[in-house]
Amino acid sequence: EGHTVPRRIQRMTEISQVELEAATPPKNVWKALLKEARRIAKQNQMELCPLVIHFSKFEEPFLRDMFAQFGGSSSFPFQIICTHTMSQRLLPHLPRKGIRAVAGYLGYSVPELKRSAHHVAATVFIWKALSQHLSEDGIESFRQLELWLHAETPKRSSVKEFPMKRELRLNLPDKPGVYQMLRSNGDVLYVGKAKSLKRRVNSYFRSSGQHGEHIKEMLTQAQDLRVRITETALEAALLENDEIKRLDPPYNVALRQRDIDPVFFSPDLASIGPSPDQDHPIGPIPTPGFLDPLGRLLSWSSLSRSSSSSAAIDCTAAAILGIPEEYAPPQECFLAGLQLFTEKYPDLGDRRNQMAKIQSLGTRLWAEHLERLALEAEKKGKKTEEPVDLEEEAPVEIAQPRVWEPEMVLRGLEYTIRHGTFLLRRARWLCALSESTLCWEVGDGSDRSIAAVCIHISEGRIVARDSLAQLQEPHIPAGHKKSAEIKRQCFDRATYDRLRILATEIRRILAANRTVLLRLSANPPLRPSQLAKMLPWV
Repeated sequence: EGHTVPRRIQRMTEISQVELEAATPPKNVWKALLKEARRIAKQNQMELCPLVIHFSKFEEPFLRDMFAQFGGSSSFPFQIICTHTMSQRLLPHLPRKGIRAVAGYLGYSVPELKRSAHHVAATVFIWKALSQHLSEDGIESFRQLELWLHAETPKRSSVKEFPMKRELRLNLPDKPGVYQMLRSNGDVLYVGKAKSLKRRVNSYFRSSGQHGEHIKEMLTQAQDLRVRITETALEAALLENDEIKRLDPPYNVALRQRDIDPVFFSPDLASIGPSPDQDHPIGPIPTPGFLDPLGRLLSWSSLSRSSSSSAAIDCTAAAILGIPEEYAPPQECFLAGLQLFTEKYPDLGDRRNQMAKIQSLGTRLWAEHLERLALEAEKKGKKTEEPVDLEEEAPVEIAQPRVWEPEMVLRGLEYTIRHGTFLLRRARWLCALSESTLCWEVGDGSDRSIAAVCIHISEGRIVARDSLAQLQEPHIPAGHKKSAEIKRQCFDRATYDRLRILATEIRRILAANRTVLLRLSANPPLRPSQLAKMLPWV
């Protein structure tokens, strides 16, 4: 009572505040648990009830705390058995021994949400599997288990072995394609793309590989592979997107179908619709929260000329800056930042051609941003061909400042405009790309008879492809006469991501000094020099 569910815990568990308020009081939980423990101990003629926990070092303090609050004068009623400790002794070669890693290695799929019922079910599975393992070694009674657990622990091996057979990955082809990492029960853990399947998959298992904990956890479970060869890396990237959407693998962070479909905005960005129509012609926008801050800023700019600054704010600082409420600046600081913004950009308060002025400013801010990125890369001696995806770029500089200053608010407002303008420009570009024809040089492929590939895109999908002996000018797209309104109708999450990835892959081909020809209409195709200038903006 009196507690709230933190935002991060809500994301990990999907436990809502309503569930918390309806939860059983801890005292009642302990009472039921104690009653069951006594029944089990009595039934088995034991003084204490055995309690199986995976990683008891974490869980036991919670039980001890409940016992301290509600246990009264009785003694702690449980004898804890830790399956994590058992795993360390029985499966010493596994790189990771967390509950998901061990359960997955043994063939059980733990649901993604961190819910206690899921972890209890996984612990049951691990306990049964490890008990069977012990039984085969002659340990069949609880007393024998106690002696085994208290015996001297063997020295841990420093050598960790992933369960996937080495020859399985060494025999992969040196060709582009898509790979799937599989559990022993056939579940797909992860889907990835590769320019070379052999090099990419084997990179996971090099001792020098610096992988995150979630990747190491996934590799602890992966025991099989499934691959699909493609003729080009571009086609592998597009196939990866579609396979991730279809399979929803738990260890893929991006491109999953659970993301909401794109949305569409009214011309003044004040209204949002789930599909394009006469009232919502602006889009597709990946999620409402990406463009909503710009709409809030437009609303404030329109009102600020006719009322005081404080009265003009019809939404919170967090909404205009596009950040969580708990990170928002104090009201006084926010108003001071808005004042700086008004003084720096006085013409934005004029409602005439307001959207055009906003986008003109956003274009200038984006150009300055690209210039800064290029300078930073030059200082570090790095190339800048890799595209920057602004959807992944959070306003880090304003997310959690220790002390808010008006200048930080100003930078946050400029970010809102820069980000919004980028998304509006990208939306127009993706609509054009949804009906197009693309030809590109494939480079030094194994098949010397193929010099180029041509794909035909309609409604955001590849409807035909041709392997060519030489690069040719692409045909006029079949759907090039469709209006922008009709083109927007095809956009769902899969289509949006597919075309966004296509734009990224075109830029990568250009960076490799290979020729790309893109045709969007009856006009001549866009050539490499034109694409190289345009793609950094979309």
